[in-house]
Amino acid sequence: MGDNRLSLIDSIEIHEIEHVVRAEYPADDSLPDFLANDVPDVDDMPDRLHLSDGRVEPVAGVQDASIDHYAGPGQFEVDLQLNETPSGCAISVLKIPA
Repeated sequence: MGDNRLSLIDSIEIHEIEHVVRAEYPADDSLPDFLANDVPDVDDMPDRLHLSDGRVEPVAGVQDASIDHYAGPGQFEVDLQLNETPSGCAISVLKIPA
């Protein structure tokens, strides 16, 4: 049709959403935010944080992380140690044996 007044949509983007999260910085708006894997990689790690206000922040994948102990009866808290210190947002995926 070619007439810009006939459409309310400017563009559409598709993102591989990995997980719904709640970003609490710089200010928590209590709305859901989304981790997305926008750049394909062999580990399928999320690399972007899509915030509810429309901003997109990069996410660093931290591979070198450990925990102090496994959760179990009476031990519900686990300390996560990141052996790398990325700036900004970071994500680490730990494989916990069954």
